[in-house]
Amino acid sequence: MSEAGEAFERSKQRWLVGSTLLNAALAAAKLGWGVFSGSTVVIADAVHSLSDVFGALLMYGAVRVAPHRSQRFPFGLYKIEDLAAVIGGFVVLFAAFEILQSVFGEGVSPPSNPIATLGFMVAILVAQALFYVVERKAASQLHSPGINCDVANWAADIGATSVVLIGTSANLLGIPFAQEIAVVLIVGMIGYGGFQILKDGILALLDATTSPEEVERARKLIEGMPAVTDLRSLRMRNAGSALFLDAIIEIDASVFNIAHEDVDALEARLREAIPRLESVVIHYEPSLPEGRMRAELFLEDRRTHATNLKEVAWVRIEPLVADGTSGGARWERNRFQESTRGHGVRLLVWLIGQQVGELVFSPSEDPTPLQELLTGLGIEVRQSPTPRG
Repeated sequence: MSEAGEAFERSKQRWLVGSTLLNAALAAAKLGWGVFSGSTVVIADAVHSLSDVFGALLMYGAVRVAPHRSQRFPFGLYKIEDLAAVIGGFVVLFAAFEILQSVFGEGVSPPSNPIATLGFMVAILVAQALFYVVERKAASQLHSPGINCDVANWAADIGATSVVLIGTSANLLGIPFAQEIAVVLIVGMIGYGGFQILKDGILALLDATTSPEEVERARKLIEGMPAVTDLRSLRMRNAGSALFLDAIIEIDASVFNIAHEDVDALEARLREAIPRLESVVIHYEPSLPEGRMRAELFLEDRRTHATNLKEVAWVRIEPLVADGTSGGARWERNRFQESTRGHGVRLLVWLIGQQVGELVFSPSEDPTPLQELLTGLGIEVRQSPTPRG
C-alpha cells in the first residue's frame, strides 16, 4: 500500500475509534440520566446509542482488516468494509423502527424533572451535532463506506435525541400530536440515510463503477498525456474505501519504446489527484496511424526473407487496416541494392517514407542494433523465417 493509502487507513481508524468512545460516553450518560429521571424515552435513546456503539466497533474491525493481503486475497479485504456497511444500513433502519415502536407502541413516560431533562438532552444534542458535522466532512474526503455508515448512525442519534426533546417540550406545553409528527419526519430522514448506505454498499459489492466525477477526473488526466493517442477503455470500481483503476490506452508509435516512462508519470499523477487509488493498471499499445504499411523484405527468389537490409532484393508492401488485416499488396524492387555504399540506410529512409510501421524479415533471435533502431523509429519488427510460397 502507498504512503498516502496508509495515511487514509490510519485516518479512518482514528475517526471510528473517536466515534466509538464518544458514543459510549454519551450512551452511559443518557442511561444514567434516564434511570435517575424515570424517563423511558431517555432510557430507550440510551439503548439505541449502545447499539450504535456495537455498530461502530463493527466498522472499526472492518477497516482494520480491509487492507490486509494474503495469497488467497491478493487484492486485500476491502469488501469487508462494504459488507459491514450493508449490515450497518440494516441497523440504521432497525433503529428507525425502534424509535417508532418506542413512541407509538408502549407510549412515553414523561421524566420526573422535565426542565432538567431538557437541558441535559440539549447538551447531548449539541455534542452529537458537532461530531456529526466534522465526521460527515471527513467521510466525504475519505470516501469510506464504514465512516458514511457511522455518520448515518450519528444522524439517527440526533433524530432520537430530538424526539426526546420534542416529546418533553410537547408534554410541558400540552401540544397534541407534536411528538408523533416529529417522529415521522425524523424517522423518514433516518430511513433515507439507511437506504443510501445499503444502496452504496450493495453496489460496491457488485463491482459498480465509482462516482462520475472521479471517472471524469481520471479520464481527463489520461487523455491529457501528450503521448496518448486514444483511451480505449477505462474501468474503475470501489472496494470499501479503496479504488481500483484499469485502463487500456494507445501510445504514439514514435515514442512507444519509452512509453513506460510516460505511463509511470501518469500513474503518479493519477494517485496524486485521486489519493484513495489502491491499484492502477494501465495497458498500453502502439497506435495505428492512417496509412500504416507493412513491408516484407525478401531475397531475389521472393520466397526467402532477408536477414539484413544489405541483401534485400524485393520488398512486398501492403496497407494495414484497423483490425490488423491487410490487402492490396504490391512488389517493389530494392532500387538501392546496386548502390556502392549506404544502400541499407537508403532503403530504410525509403521505407520510412512509405509510412511503414511493421517490418517483416528474418533477423537473428538476439536483438541487434538495427532492430533497436527500428523500434526507436516506431517501426515494429516481426520475425518470419517461413518462406512464402
